[in-house]
Amino acid sequence: MDIRKLLLSAFASAVAMGVLGVLWHLVILDPFYAGEFPFIQDVVRYDVIALAYLALGFLMAIVYPKGYTGGPPTAEGFRFGIIVGLMCALPAGMVMYAVTGAVSGALVLAEAAWHMVEQGAGGMVIAMLSGIAGEPGEERPDLGDDSLR
Repeated sequence: MDIRKLLLSAFASAVAMGVLGVLWHLVILDPFYAGEFPFIQDVVRYDVIALAYLALGFLMAIVYPKGYTGGPPTAEGFRFGIIVGLMCALPAGMVMYAVTGAVSGALVLAEAAWHMVEQGAGGMVIAMLSGIAGEPGEERPDLGDDSLR
């Protein structure tokens, strides 16, 4: 993948996931999260959250082409994002549950389910902007980046 497509897809997916995250956490389920997170700081570091989404978008954009198997970009991207969301949210949530006792099992499961959707959307954005397309069984395109293989 050329660097422009990588950066564009990383940034666009970060924005998409961030906007979805704000809508989900601060608008749609604000009362649920307010009750489930007893330890939220008075001043939330949204700058750090933005950096986290940029890092996630960049890492997802790097990894996506390595697992591309062919097929419609939206389906491939969503499948990829679901896996990333589950890998990121479920283990981390389980550790927070085990270590702090301050989060409930319901919160861990809600977050894991939500991040499968949120990162699924981010994966779709990456897939649509990466320019990788094809049908299952077709030879994978040469992505021009042997450094991560």
